[in-house]
Amino acid sequence: MREVACAGVALLAAAILAGCELLNPEVVVRNDLGAPVQIRELSFNGCVWPVLLAPGESTSPCACPPGVERVRFKRFDAQAYVNEILEVIARGGHGYPRSDDRVGVRLPTPLWFSYRTRSPFALGYGDFQVLRVLPDEIEEDFDVPGPYGH
Repeated sequence: MREVACAGVALLAAAILAGCELLNPEVVVRNDLGAPVQIRELSFNGCVWPVLLAPGESTSPCACPPGVERVRFKRFDAQAYVNEILEVIARGGHGYPRSDDRVGVRLPTPLWFSYRTRSPFALGYGDFQVLRVLPDEIEEDFDVPGPYGH
């Protein structure tokens, strides 16, 4: 009889824990920063997406604990990167080491800067939300080290 009672308590505890997990909110993050801005290494309240999102793309859904948090990510503006390179090349390419490829210079490694949404998002039990990353709603995230290593 005692074994049945222990098994019943264990089954009840497992059901309660599974029930809480089923009620956790699900979240999707969408890159609405516009072309040509890409984002990667997104995170929100315990969910981490090790993906690269082009403009208009979204992450897969992720169940996370309820709470209030900001979306954090790394941002890369491809057009600004290309413009900077073209300016240096137009000045004779003296800002970059020479190379034997058709460009004629060794291009710098792109820098991905850390950003976050300005306003936090609130999620409760059972919610499903698409969190949109918008141009006017982001700021640099100085809580994490930058791409320069200091």
